[in-house]
Amino acid sequence: MSTHTASLKPLALLAPVAVFATRVCGLAVLAMAVLITVDILVRSTLNTTLLSGGIGEISGYVLAIITAWGASSALLARAHVRIDTLQLLLPRRLGRLADVIAILAFFVASALLTYVAWSTFSRTASLGSHSMSPLAVPMVIPQGLWFAGLVFLTLVSAAVALAGCAAVLRRDNSAAHGLIGPRSIEEEVEEQTAALGPLGSGVSR
Repeated sequence: MSTHTASLKPLALLAPVAVFATRVCGLAVLAMAVLITVDILVRSTLNTTLLSGGIGEISGYVLAIITAWGASSALLARAHVRIDTLQLLLPRRLGRLADVIAILAFFVASALLTYVAWSTFSRTASLGSHSMSPLAVPMVIPQGLWFAGLVFLTLVSAAVALAGCAAVLRRDNSAAHGLIGPRSIEEEVEEQTAALGPLGSGVSR
């Protein structure tokens, strides 16, 4: 197995999981939108609430969980916001160095978040904590899903860093940019055009 193939293997294993998690997160958002809409209608017509008024509480848990899990797909798609004004002015080698520093910083940040999440989750599990609301949700459930999402984010960021740094060491600028570089304006336009389909093709002409 070549070094290039070996560096991409962890990424190839994790990417399908990230795609599946993103779809589940999307369904969760839709489900919460439906629940919130129904709750508003019930409040206005029947003067009562769903789940003892706990829709807001549950939506907060869902938001934290989908943020943790969705960040992995955003990283793989290079969709996180990067201020690349200065990088555009740098020579290519310095630009690649900036990319390496950025992905390593992302990995360290995600690892620190995961560590803090583990401290919170383990303490909650040991205490058997429940939410202070009529729902009395066992906090180990939402915090466990949140923590799992951050663990996965750390694994994905490590895999991206490994593949990206390997590409930089091989001086494969195209592969390195596709893994850890900021998205160019051309890439953004191409994505939006592809999303619009035939309409986008007509506009581009």
